[in-house]
Amino acid sequence: MQVVRDTGPNVERALTSGALCCPKCRGALRPWGMARERVIRVGDGCHVRVRPRRARCAACRTTHVLLPDWLLFRRAYAARVIWRALVAHATGVGYRRIAQRLRMPETTVRDWLRACARMEPQRVVRLAGAGHTASSAVLALERSTRPPAPWQVAVRRTQGRLLVNTSPPHDAHGNAPDRPP
Repeated sequence: MQVVRDTGPNVERALTSGALCCPKCRGALRPWGMARERVIRVGDGCHVRVRPRRARCAACRTTHVLLPDWLLFRRAYAARVIWRALVAHATGVGYRRIAQRLRMPETTVRDWLRACARMEPQRVVRLAGAGHTASSAVLALERSTRPPAPWQVAVRRTQGRLLVNTSPPHDAHGNAPDRPP
């Protein structure tokens, strides 16, 4: 997956000219069809249908989805909606009140906040530098950035992996983590 700032004709030109680089080997990315269509909730009951571009590296042959910088990897909500919840929580608001303000399920907001609390240290450092917790990194980024918006900076710095689940429910063999193999 590769985060891109623009998903229109500029990305198409960059792909055909070889200007976009593979995040794995730095080879040139080339057009490779489209990813599946996704419905993204953008807030206030509105949603947008998105079908991201796919690209394939000419050198290592790895395929990548070109994710717009307003989306997060494997999330059905736009990054700015999730960011609003993270900022509210970092300022001391609880998940139930955040869910009520954003008009969304409490469980969704709670899961975002838990994922943020489990954020890997290197991802926190990418957000705001060393010496921060996840919440303080969110606040530091919120205070320090001008255009582009802080949530776009967070998406770009983490390559869309701001809230990636770092503890999958099963290992490669299908065993649950608390169950012996």
